Amino acid sequence: MHPKLSHLNDEQVEQLIQRYYRGEKINELITAFQLKVKPGNLVRTFPPKKCEDEYCCYCIDQNFVVAHQSREYSSFTNVVPRCPVCDHIDEPYCSCRNCRESRSRHRETIYDKKRQLIESCYEAGSTPPDVQDLSFDTAVYLMALTKHSLHEDLKFASPFGQHPVKLFPSAEFTKTILVNLKNAGFINVSALSEVDDFAYDEEISAITGYYVSKVKWEFLPAYTLKEKKDYINQLERMIESRSCPKTGLGNRSNSGI
Repeated sequence: MHPKLSHLNDEQVEQLIQRYYRGEKINELITAFQLKVKPGNLVRTFPPKKCEDEYCCYCIDQNFVVAHQSREYSSFTNVVPRCPVCDHIDEPYCSCRNCRESRSRHRETIYDKKRQLIESCYEAGSTPPDVQDLSFDTAVYLMALTKHSLHEDLKFASPFGQHPVKLFPSAEFTKTILVNLKNAGFINVSALSEVDDFAYDEEISAITGYYVSKVKWEFLPAYTLKEKKDYINQLERMIESRSCPKTGLGNRSNSGI
């Protein structure tokens, strides 16, 4: 009960509401019921109406209620029923605490499903070919990647990072080279990539692809730091001597997006 109506019993409150909607003058009602309220605020003191067939999905056996509307504007006002306990409304945009927590739990569940898929699909990559078995084109592409994109700790490469010069002339060519380097075991999509770096089926039961320009690329993931340094040194010596076959990377399947 609103404090302004606390001196009235339930029957008197009901009479006040009925007389208000019958069109009696508000000032006369205020006088008759000894109310200390401004005429424009009278309707706001009325207790909300219970919605008999609408219940809150969070609060057990709690009916929705709806506020009384001004008799001047009631036919033009969209009244939304809400729970008097938790303030929930039966709409997708509801911002009550329960709905916010529910959406947060849902996002966490989706995130966990995606993270588990990523970790199960993208483990350590395969061992790459020995340096002496690389074609000259492959060696050059791999060396270009190390010079352009390799992090100081040799763990990741960022071919699409904020570099003043592009790794290769076009994004499509860069994508093709990266996927082929991946298939050969030189780089691998990292399980530490963000969940939004991948595409999923509708049920989020499988990864359908990844965004080449977004994922984290691990460099020589099957090697230790010392082995990576040795591999790069061998690669440099081989390129300087041009002592490698002429065949290129070849065309491999492209699983990126």
